[in-house]
Amino acid sequence: MKAGKSDVKKLGDRPSAGDVGVPPADSDEEYDKYDIFGYVNNTQPSKKKKKKSSVVQQHPFHHQIQQFQAGGDLLKFVEPQPPKTLDETTYIYVDTIDKLNNMMDHLKEQQELAVDCERHSYRSYQVFTCLLQISTRSNDYLVDTLVLREELHVLNTVFANPKTLKVFHAGTSDIEWLYNDF
Repeated sequence: MKAGKSDVKKLGDRPSAGDVGVPPADSDEEYDKYDIFGYVNNTQPSKKKKKKSSVVQQHPFHHQIQQFQAGGDLLKFVEPQPPKTLDETTYIYVDTIDKLNNMMDHLKEQQELAVDCERHSYRSYQVFTCLLQISTRSNDYLVDTLVLREELHVLNTVFANPKTLKVFHAGTSDIEWLYNDF
């Protein structure tokens, strides 16, 4: 059957009942013909405005931040050191508690660390850290956070130590991820 002129919708025509994004007839919401998905998106639980709490939450590391005083070693100029070659650097895959404990013994002795996190978020609402990369001047650690998730709280001793310099690669979100996941 051929569509007649009256069956063809024009750009800007109001969708009919049953079309996606049309508010129910008894809805008080104003229809916006240019945002037909606005109604659907605004009624999703994640899009609703959250009630503000009257209780002010204190930052979990408030005390440590208030007590922090940068030592002279952290602020003095240091001549840059070229990195070692891959042949000179030890690569260690950390996927057992014994390897994690050995890594922690090594990290506690370091004055500086390089850190990077990788997260899984592709087609998922449950985002989580999958891989943690920690490097020292002599070792590169790849930590399997899926296997060791329940044990990684031990990293707090190194990550919360103000005497250890931590350099994050694109760390805008990494610190938050580490705090939330471990």
